[in-house]
Amino acid sequence: MVPRSDLAIAAATSSELDATLAVLDDAAAWLQQRGVDQWRAGQWKRERIGEAIDRGEVHLARLDGAIVGTISLQWSDEFFWPGWPLDAGYVHRLAVGAKWHGHAIGRALLEWAVRTSAAQGRTYVRLDCVCENAKLRSYYEGLRFTYRGERRRGPTWCAALYERPASAPMHCSAS
Repeated sequence: MVPRSDLAIAAATSSELDATLAVLDDAAAWLQQRGVDQWRAGQWKRERIGEAIDRGEVHLARLDGAIVGTISLQWSDEFFWPGWPLDAGYVHRLAVGAKWHGHAIGRALLEWAVRTSAAQGRTYVRLDCVCENAKLRSYYEGLRFTYRGERRRGPTWCAALYERPASAPMHCSAS
């Protein structure tokens, strides 16, 4: 698939909090409709997402002015990656609006995260997903992310951890 050059990705502003939450809720509902228990609509705490926007971590993707996706990029993540070196960009809340699935928006957002991490001198890009989400795990592996282990909390919660070099281009067949 040809990389998207028509997608504009920029930091979200505080006035775009509701739009960010709408994309996250739309993606969560889409996942739930397909039996994937990754997220739930309404789970996002306004204050927490607002704080992430204020820190410059939340970015929105626009296509012809319409918001089609969001991604958060952090420079540390002690919750999922405790004790790991601070040599990576950490992707969270990668979400694409339901009507935009299949248009390579997610891949373009991850390519942006790889480029941005490299530009910040980071060696890797790291991310996570629930262990049971086989389709998403396969998607990440198709984008050259390498499985690095699991992070468990309690008897039922499990996150699969992935990373990839920030320097290598994302040549693959995933869309």
